Amino acid sequence: NLDYETVSQFNLRVHAKDSGTPALTSIARLLIIVKDVNDNAPIFTEEQYQISVTETDVNGTLSLPVTVLATDVDSDEVNGGGVSYSISAGNTGLFALNNETGQLFAIQQIDAEESTVYNLTVVAVDRKPPFNSGSASVLIIVNDINDNAPQFNASQFVASISETIGGELTTEQQYVTTLGISDPDRGVNNNMLSIIVHSDKFTINQHDHHLYTKVNSSLDRETSAVEHFIVTACDHGVPQLCSNATVIVTLSDVNDNDPLFDQLNVTLTIRRSELVGSTLAVFVAQDQDIGVNGEIRYSLNYNITEPLFRVDHSVGSLIVNQPIGDQFINDSVELVITAEDQGSPSRSGSVLVTVVIVGDIGAIPVFNQSLYNVSVFEDRPAGQHVVTVSASSTATADIQYFIDVPPVGFTIDNVQGIITTTESLNRENDTSYSFSVRASNGIASAFSLVVVTVIDANDHSPQFENLPYTFSILENNEFGEFIGQLVATDEDVGSNAELQYTIVAGNNTFSIDQQNGSLYANQSLDREEVSSHIITVTVTDMGTPPRNTTTNVTITVLDENDNTPRIENINTFGNPLVALGNATSLVIIPENYLTYFRFLKLMVNDVDEGNNGDFVYLLSEDSSNSPFVIDPFLGELESREELDYESINNFNLTIIVVDRGQPSLNISHNVVVNISDVNDCVPDFGFSSSSLFTSLDEELSVGTLVMSFTAMDCDSSNNGLVEYSITSGDQYEHFTINNTTGHLVTNVVLDRENISEYLLVITAADHGQPSLNSSVELTVSLNDVNDNAPQFQFLPRNVTVSESIPLSSIVTTISAVDSDTSSTVSYQIGSHVFSISQIGVVTLSETLDREMISRYNITITATDGLNSNVAQLLVVVEDVNDNSPVFSNTSCQVPIFLREDVNEDTTVCNVSATDADEGNNGRILYSFLNTQELFAIDRTTGRISTQGSFDHELQSIYNLGVQAQDQADVLSQRRVTVYTVFVEVVDLNDNTPQFTQDVYYGTVIENSSAVFDILSVSATDQDATSLNNEVQYTLRAGNGSDRFVIDFSSGVIRNRIKLDREDISVYNITVVGSNTDAIPALSATATAVITVQDVNEFPPVFVSPPSRVNVSEYPTNESILQLQSDDMDDNPGAVFSYFILTRIPNSPFSLGSSDGHLVLTGTLDYEQRQDYNLMFQVSDGDKSSNASIIIEVIDENDNKPYFSNVDVDGFIRASVVEEQDAAYVTMLSFIDADSNENYINSTMHLISATGMTTNLDASDYFDLDSLTGNLTVSMPVDREENEVFVLNVTVNNTSPGVYCSVNSSMCNLFSFAQVLVTVLDVNDNSPVFFNKTYNSDITTTHGIGQRVLQVKATDDDQLFGPIIYDLNMEVGNTRFDIDEESGEIVTVASFLNNAGEQFTFTVIAKDNGGVGVYNSGEATFTVIVLDNLQRVVIVFGCSKSLIEPLADNITRSLENITGYEIRLETVEPHYQRDKVTGEKLTSNDSFTDVVFYATRRSDNKIVEGEEVLSVLDINLLEEMLGITDTCKIQLAQPVQELLIASKEDLTSLQVVLIILAGLIGSGGLLMLCLSYRQRYIGTHLKQERYMADIFYGPSDNIEDIERRKITTETFEMVGEPITQSKPMEVQPYQDWSQPANVEMRPNTTKRTLKRDNPLYESQEIHMEMFADMSETDFSEEDEAGLLAAAIADDDEEDPDELVTAI
Repeated sequence: NLDYETVSQFNLRVHAKDSGTPALTSIARLLIIVKDVNDNAPIFTEEQYQISVTETDVNGTLSLPVTVLATDVDSDEVNGGGVSYSISAGNTGLFALNNETGQLFAIQQIDAEESTVYNLTVVAVDRKPPFNSGSASVLIIVNDINDNAPQFNASQFVASISETIGGELTTEQQYVTTLGISDPDRGVNNNMLSIIVHSDKFTINQHDHHLYTKVNSSLDRETSAVEHFIVTACDHGVPQLCSNATVIVTLSDVNDNDPLFDQLNVTLTIRRSELVGSTLAVFVAQDQDIGVNGEIRYSLNYNITEPLFRVDHSVGSLIVNQPIGDQFINDSVELVITAEDQGSPSRSGSVLVTVVIVGDIGAIPVFNQSLYNVSVFEDRPAGQHVVTVSASSTATADIQYFIDVPPVGFTIDNVQGIITTTESLNRENDTSYSFSVRASNGIASAFSLVVVTVIDANDHSPQFENLPYTFSILENNEFGEFIGQLVATDEDVGSNAELQYTIVAGNNTFSIDQQNGSLYANQSLDREEVSSHIITVTVTDMGTPPRNTTTNVTITVLDENDNTPRIENINTFGNPLVALGNATSLVIIPENYLTYFRFLKLMVNDVDEGNNGDFVYLLSEDSSNSPFVIDPFLGELESREELDYESINNFNLTIIVVDRGQPSLNISHNVVVNISDVNDCVPDFGFSSSSLFTSLDEELSVGTLVMSFTAMDCDSSNNGLVEYSITSGDQYEHFTINNTTGHLVTNVVLDRENISEYLLVITAADHGQPSLNSSVELTVSLNDVNDNAPQFQFLPRNVTVSESIPLSSIVTTISAVDSDTSSTVSYQIGSHVFSISQIGVVTLSETLDREMISRYNITITATDGLNSNVAQLLVVVEDVNDNSPVFSNTSCQVPIFLREDVNEDTTVCNVSATDADEGNNGRILYSFLNTQELFAIDRTTGRISTQGSFDHELQSIYNLGVQAQDQADVLSQRRVTVYTVFVEVVDLNDNTPQFTQDVYYGTVIENSSAVFDILSVSATDQDATSLNNEVQYTLRAGNGSDRFVIDFSSGVIRNRIKLDREDISVYNITVVGSNTDAIPALSATATAVITVQDVNEFPPVFVSPPSRVNVSEYPTNESILQLQSDDMDDNPGAVFSYFILTRIPNSPFSLGSSDGHLVLTGTLDYEQRQDYNLMFQVSDGDKSSNASIIIEVIDENDNKPYFSNVDVDGFIRASVVEEQDAAYVTMLSFIDADSNENYINSTMHLISATGMTTNLDASDYFDLDSLTGNLTVSMPVDREENEVFVLNVTVNNTSPGVYCSVNSSMCNLFSFAQVLVTVLDVNDNSPVFFNKTYNSDITTTHGIGQRVLQVKATDDDQLFGPIIYDLNMEVGNTRFDIDEESGEIVTVASFLNNAGEQFTFTVIAKDNGGVGVYNSGEATFTVIVLDNLQRVVIVFGCSKSLIEPLADNITRSLENITGYEIRLETVEPHYQRDKVTGEKLTSNDSFTDVVFYATRRSDNKIVEGEEVLSVLDINLLEEMLGITDTCKIQLAQPVQELLIASKEDLTSLQVVLIILAGLIGSGGLLMLCLSYRQRYIGTHLKQERYMADIFYGPSDNIEDIERRKITTETFEMVGEPITQSKPMEVQPYQDWSQPANVEMRPNTTKRTLKRDNPLYESQEIHMEMFADMSETDFSEEDEAGLLAAAIADDDEEDPDELVTAI
């Protein structure tokens, strides 16, 4: 069976032989061509294509990075010319497939949230019956990007939990609620959610999103009943996206507050005649809890079976319960009134009420109301009248009114009873107040309750929530369609909080519901007219006067697909265009128009936006069989295959433009394409590769044949006449080629040491108009002989290494070269510490220790096996800090004892340490680990000495940590050793005993025979040891001291005998306290005053005791008051004792028991306690009476103000938008524990401001209002200059006070804080290119789509990226394009015909400032087009590292030598290059190519490379550069010679030469025929036998001729089969008795051809081999037939036609 795809034709030789003697034969050729049929289905290059795309890349207009490709081995004639592609399964309307190219692209947005995998089935069908098809799958994996922020399932979460008891810190977490959240993204963009809780009281479990209270947080409902905070959910994608929700946690009440009375002790004076049921006073307790926890019931507790009084359980009124008998007159009753809440468990508080009952003296005040219930307005200034209370009594004394525990904001006129406000009230803080009022006439007091309700004022403006407001609506909407809702709130109540919404600015397009803020559209909107609306909405409350707030609302109109794409222009890129009507155009292009090169572009616009405005270009179904395709996104029409005018010269196409809206809209346009004819055949050498190779021995004689070339041109006449030349690589004319025969021979004796290899370009050019040519590249390699020793090329004289480098580390690299190519250099090293590899890398073999050996002198040998060279290498070991300081035995090794009174600068001891390292690594400095106030150390010597005074009582033991640190240059590498010195301070008896009081008072009853403990004295001694601090007591002197005795140890004084007051009423005795056993013994004295008490019957009473005493918390003296008392007994000399009955822990008061002198013995702190209600008692030893006095603490300015909005990092953070003048930044606030009058004068000040980026003094940039704390910018700030400013601010308290005079160190009451102001970015900077001008050059062979240069711009702005790049080119000049993201500029056109031209255009960089808003920067880009004949390469004989530093010097030297301006393009390793394209093939790092071109200074035009070389003196260049022998210039020549010229480039002389060449060619052909006639000898048999004998040896058997065929594909050499050889060239006059030289690739070695090896098929043999044959047996017809057969065999043409032509 025949198979066209296996063998498409058979070339047979048919022999006819007669039977005569001798037998004669004749040969004919038979060519059998197998006709193809469409019997093969298309086969895809892969069974499954797989691509991965990112969802944002696939935005509906993106070509996917895959092109399916199927091939059909059938010929185009039978399968219809290729295949057609389509999607048969798996497509959901998202994808489209170019049926011609197989390019897959997306026509809609792909969303990874909908699907991450798409599996398409694509089908390829050939174009003729039976329409065979093949299929493959395309797997599209869509990679998710982070385009969805996490979404809470609610914008607000509401929960309720219990408060913590008493506001105490929590010990465990309490569950609050669960936050529902989701993120439609996938992978890391979804799974790794982080939720940030903007509260210091709550936390969240990041896994299950359960919200809990934080451990150690306080949740006190009484402080804050509702906790509002924001939670932020962020994913971990890039960029990170976040969303917010509000959490409202209501704290339910826990019974954690006791009911509290205003006072703990109250004394009431009532008349005996008070009626049963009379209300004596109302006692109100306050409970901060709510509900049942705050419901209070009152009860009365006292020890009387028939109670005189009762209490109202609900209101706390104390009521007379039964008549008061005479027996109670002048008596007092103590009652405990308890207030108990109804919580579970309940809590209570109590007040002690002392009811003093007097006779009917009528002196007790009585309020005209037991309860005053009044209302006042908030926001009224201080001094607002609240109520006037009034009481009356029958006493003549004036009544005064008091609020014993006044709430903040109220005061009372003590005379008139007028209650007024002291400050403006705020209903939003407190809605009501209650407090007790006391009326006193100096004899008795009465109480009444005042309840004040605060009435709301319209003092709050409505506030919009959820700002800013941005809504969207689809265009072409219905009238009255809902858009969105605005929500505002007002902290006021009642009508003050009723709100009304109105639109105050904008247009009549929208309306708003005045009650609920719902926004509606009043008309249908058109996005193409107005895409965004901004209206102003005001919300107003119904208060008087009304208050309002205004905000802007942005309404974005969304697009609908309501506009059809419109063709605005047609660009034919210079091709002729004829309009045939509105919908039809005719364009003319030549048949050699480049494939896939645009020739027509439709300029289309769609005013819709998004997918509705995006569109694709398609060819209609009846146009799909044409050789044209259209770019679906650019609308550019191009040819997908070569055009042939002779086949088809006219095409009718229909282009359809379809947008991507739903539903889509489209427009169509007809294009008629006419093809014009050109000459398009190029000479063909017939080689399978354009790169050939051969090798020669050097020193061969001149004229040695290198290779022969034959090129065929399918054109006729002059277009087919071929001429050969060497166009590149033979600048020294070492070779020559016959321009007619193509024989390449040597022109000189070749020397490998001068040039080892030649890269020749052989060009065959026809004589057509224009002339076409082709080239092959021939590498001629010269064989070498080894005769040179290695030479060190790189050998450092010395190397420094660190002693710490690890084993096998590279120390240095040695390089030696051998100019012989066949030699291999190896290395040896004379050291066991180091080793060297065979590539010259010296490494470390043993560990280094500088302290042992500091340098090594090493011998290194380089050898190639025959010759060697020796060099020396010095390795210096550099010290590292690898030894720590070591302390030696010092005087500090044992504990050091110091007396308390040791002198300063006394040597304690000396420490000493050593370090084995050298230099700073071994230099030691000493210091203490911690700061020592009493000790000093000499950093150099280590001497430790004393400084300051010691006190054993303050500290007796010192552990001094001493560190010895070396001084290595790198701070982090310094090493430290620590040593501890123990010092003990010895105690001395240096403290005198101190009595706790100077005077001790005691009393004793006269005439008593008992022994009493009268009083006890006490003294202390601050010395630390028992020997020095034990105190013994003795009595030294005094009147009657012998009548008393004191306990030696305890200090208790007792009477020894019975005492008589009439004898001595008061004893003053000196008490001595001493430490008698100490050395020296020290003592102190005190006075004991002992009063002998008399016996009496009337209790003493206080004389006019004050009800209230004001005392500064920093009093100027200790005395507060002196109590006066009297006794009704007839005993003028009675002695009274005074006592404080009120028990106060750590009481700051002391009362003189004998003189009633109340003094301050402790400290007062207004911030801790504002008053003390003290019950005093005076006693004469038998009887006593009490009085209650309130000690009110007056606040002093003793607390610093502190900034209140400082974060946990110690900063106040704020932000301001850049480039704004007088912009608000933030408000600073502070707190001060002092009372209002002491901190009201505090002021805030800006000390300094610094821009962190530039260290700018920015004090003038900011203003701080010293009173309000408003921080503003005084001039615009620039974020790009300074992104963060640090402001140093202080708050100063300037209020004067007693405190300053008491403690001057605290007079300067101020605090300091730092404000971090972050400058927010605005788009105020344009992108700036790194260079304002860019210059580049390309060659004429620069391919389409290849990179020219990458430009780069930066934008100082932060938030307006990324930068988008664009080109601004002249109209019609579209030879370049730029990647809008990377800035890479590529070519989009061919430059074959643009040599020497210059293109200049503008590159634009735009930022992303918003829709339609951007800043841009520009740069100028100039491209010069060079052909490779204008570019010159100089090859230096050394590596790039040696030549590259000389680049500037090379440029200057070339300019000095040539006089031209030199543009140096590249300095790179030497490359073998493609002769046609100039493409780099393989590199040789031992040589360096310097490529440049030159321009004339006069006209700036580019100079041809040969002209540059003609004036270039290589020797002078080497001399100017100082080039050594190893870097000698090896070659200087043009990079490449391209002979591409257009018809317009031909001069008249060139035309004459072409005509002359045509005439010579015709004559040459005639001479060739005549030459063949002369050379034809013998018969056909002689011909065949001679050819066979050449290859197989002589044979007389004619039957062997058929067997002995000559092959171009396979033959055996030296008994082994060799495949794919190049054609064997058989030269004339070959001595066939010698082995033949045959070029082989890729082995490129000479092989011996054995004569007896069989060869297969026919071998191309040059006709010169017949030169010696006899011509006797040949006719002209025979000659023509033989020549035609040879030509037909080579060119696959019809032999019969050739015979006629010949």
